[in-house]
Amino acid sequence: MLVNRYHLLKILLLTFFIWINPIQGTCYDNARLLLSPMSTIHPLSQGDRDQTIKLIQKYFADSEDKVHLKLIRNDVRGSLGDPRYKKIMNNWYRDGWIKYFISKDPETQVVRAVIGLYKSKKDHKEALWITSLVVSESARGLGLGRALINFAEDYALSQQISYLRLYTSDEPYMEPAQALYDKMGYVITETIPQSFNGIETGHITYLRQKKIK
Repeated sequence: MLVNRYHLLKILLLTFFIWINPIQGTCYDNARLLLSPMSTIHPLSQGDRDQTIKLIQKYFADSEDKVHLKLIRNDVRGSLGDPRYKKIMNNWYRDGWIKYFISKDPETQVVRAVIGLYKSKKDHKEALWITSLVVSESARGLGLGRALINFAEDYALSQQISYLRLYTSDEPYMEPAQALYDKMGYVITETIPQSFNGIETGHITYLRQKKIK
């Protein structure tokens, strides 16, 4: 049976840290932190831009039209400072502020998860908003969704922000995300009937938030 080299490295490192400190848990905890999903999260760069766009668009492909998929592309490009999208960013977000953070597979360096954070013009002093939280199908079950949200909360605290907010919906493809938000304390504060071109779709949009300080 072939053993994934990354998982073998995890076993060896954990064994080493336990061996050098079998009583106190400090080194063991540090090893777990080093190898945790959160340790693979970092800001989006130009080199990972196109992979990230494809990952997000694939997730939303069945629920969004071509216009919205194009907006996702523009959003990601604009977040990296592309001057072609500066006006759009300033129209959508407070001071054009939006950032994406990604997790890459340690072995293949393929982008496997992403989360976006932005400032809304209406509540930028107290809240950051989550957008485009996506984990690739091949990476689900590794705890990446929870790690990305924990990362977002830590980042918000570092910016002296009190709330994280986001919009979700009751569409079937979002059921796993809804369950995760429930577990992590993101409460529904408002329900909004969805509509397209003035016609209700039969789905509901939820506004969720969590007070983090």
